[in-house]
Amino acid sequence: MGPKSARVHAVVSGATYTSLTAVFQAKYQYLCPKPTDLDLTIKIPEGMMVPPHPSYPSGHTATAWTAAYILSYFFPNEKTHIDETAEKVALSREQMGIHFKSDNDAAKKLAKAVTNDIIQSLKDDNAPTNYTEVKNTGSSHGA
Repeated sequence: MGPKSARVHAVVSGATYTSLTAVFQAKYQYLCPKPTDLDLTIKIPEGMMVPPHPSYPSGHTATAWTAAYILSYFFPNEKTHIDETAEKVALSREQMGIHFKSDNDAAKKLAKAVTNDIIQSLKDDNAPTNYTEVKNTGSSHGA
């Protein structure tokens, strides 16, 4: 898998970095408070902390959807599972009281815009995209 897996990792990492750059630019442009800033009765789960930056858009959701869009490009047969995982990340942030639904909606839209450009550039780079599903054998050591 060497070069192919390295390429996927590099593309996901680069796309995530790009999305987070856009997320934090927007956070400090809009300066939206978090739900916990507006409702002091919200109790977040024990051991969790409210991040010390503005709410809108959600960074966790943006990175989850960025990874989902890129991974779905490389592994289209896994798209349903990948999308479900990204949706669970977004929902977890809402359920904890750290983000509003609008934070997650904006983050998903931002991730889509970022990844559309990246995926378009991948189509033009002449590298192989015929990645195959790797079956889980139950062991990470191949034994």
